[in-house]
Amino acid sequence: MDPRSLFDMRNHGGEEGDLPFAVVSGNFPENGVALPIGNRKVRASALREFYVYKGKTPSHKVKIKFLQFFNFAFIWNLIFPNKFFAAVGPQKENFLSFLSGRMSNVNSEWSHIAFSIYVGSRKFLLPLFEGNTGALLGYAKIYLPGVEREYGENESATLKALEKIDLGGVSVPKVLFEGDYRGFFILVLSPAAQAENFEGIAPAHAGFLKELSEKTGEDTPFESSSFAEAILREVAFLKEKMPAQAELVEYFHARAKEGLRGKLLRFSLVKREFPYFEMLKSQMSHANGQWSHMVLDWEQARSGFPPAFDLFSLLMSGARYKRGGYAEAYRKNLMDIFFTANEKTSRFADPLFAFWKLTRESSYWLFWLFLIDQLYIHVHVGHDSSAERVVKFLAEARGKEAAMLERWLAAGGASRRK
Repeated sequence: MDPRSLFDMRNHGGEEGDLPFAVVSGNFPENGVALPIGNRKVRASALREFYVYKGKTPSHKVKIKFLQFFNFAFIWNLIFPNKFFAAVGPQKENFLSFLSGRMSNVNSEWSHIAFSIYVGSRKFLLPLFEGNTGALLGYAKIYLPGVEREYGENESATLKALEKIDLGGVSVPKVLFEGDYRGFFILVLSPAAQAENFEGIAPAHAGFLKELSEKTGEDTPFESSSFAEAILREVAFLKEKMPAQAELVEYFHARAKEGLRGKLLRFSLVKREFPYFEMLKSQMSHANGQWSHMVLDWEQARSGFPPAFDLFSLLMSGARYKRGGYAEAYRKNLMDIFFTANEKTSRFADPLFAFWKLTRESSYWLFWLFLIDQLYIHVHVGHDSSAERVVKFLAEARGKEAAMLERWLAAGGASRRK
């Protein structure tokens, strides 16, 4: 999908009422980022959000800091020649006028807006700004027609349910509005005030997992859990979509099901994919001088799943092997995090497993179901390379379950609990 067709974009001609953009990253419009040129305040806000979104490596940080320091329109013209587009202004019905109208219904002072465009594989993300002051108003998520829409609707429903739950010092975005535009599902969420990234996995992540599992979970025998039924449906889906791997998936499902038979386990609302950067530090509370936090991206959330899935995902997001083949780096990280003496794994896993009353052996069998669930997520959205790396690891691990159990969580108290 070409964003220019969605946003009625064209080569920038300077027409009054248009919203001009500079492409600053990637091969736009197939991927990458376009930032609004706007006025100096809009550019400053757009760059700050771009830093939160993309400033996770030293090189990206330096480049964005350079743009923040030289925040002048003529500099952008020099750096990004021939990379300008414009969204057609509100003189006709288009996405810009649609979004402006819906935002003004939320707040009458939000009739003049600007936005950045981040092109993702499944959706577009648009940080929204007040067009005069540059104030961050929220984030619009635009889901493509079809299966992608389900993820947006699921996130909206999950966030509305979480509004009624006290998660301690952690908040979630509020749904400002949702609607349809030319078959796209539009979800606009409130922002985290003065957000900053975590540099890695922190105690705040573990605290959030405790809160979420305590406030939304209950202990249930594995066989009678809704999760047992859900994972069975996922296995059926994978067998249909990946007939060549059907026997491999069924093998690990059967082994894990047998290993968890008769076990009382905690099931709760789970994100299923929880990399550490999906929690942001938000503005400091004046009451106690502490940071508050916001957790983003609830598209994959499910109720009645093992909270250990979020822990596994969290630990994977801090993996140290970044180079080499995609599947090989994945294998090395899985072995490094879960099957060697890893101090970080022990530091986070031990107290959480104790809190969930989860034994070492039960956590091991849940890990294989976590990989099946990950495989389901990748296949469902068409991420073939991500699915292939999971299949390859399962194939290499098959028949080695006893030996791998001996190496499971090899450091700390988690390795000694039976």
